[in-house]
Amino acid sequence: MPSRLIVLNEWILHDLGGDNGQQLQTESFGFLQALIQKPDRIAVLIGSPWVVKAYRLMKHHHPLVLQIGKLLHLSVLLDNDKCLQLTSLDLAPLPDELNVLDLKNDKYLFDLYYSANADLIVTSDMRLIDKVKHVEGVRLVLRDDFLKDY
Repeated sequence: MPSRLIVLNEWILHDLGGDNGQQLQTESFGFLQALIQKPDRIAVLIGSPWVVKAYRLMKHHHPLVLQIGKLLHLSVLLDNDKCLQLTSLDLAPLPDELNVLDLKNDKYLFDLYYSANADLIVTSDMRLIDKVKHVEGVRLVLRDDFLKDY
């Protein structure tokens, strides 16, 4: 199976941090372990809310979350084979169809998606999927559907 470049929204960090309960934490930890083993990569935008939350995991007070945060950092974020890191200087303009939408705090996901030429955005936000479903060339997948097949 060819590798994919994936943009994850912040659900993964809330899951890994235990904010969404133990079951989702376990599922997302399983995804993290699988990501490390597969040829897939994630794309992140330096300075984005996603990256800020990812680094918070490494300073968490709970020992399990701290270990998960360190695994994310050492085995994914610092590994160029697992993570493509872009800065705001790397961002390309969004298509007009997306610029007219009120994407609010999710705009950086689309900036990253287009600038990294990612294959998909994985989200837990059905409203976001509905908001952009008419935009050609944008592939969003719900968290549960993605993890089920991963």
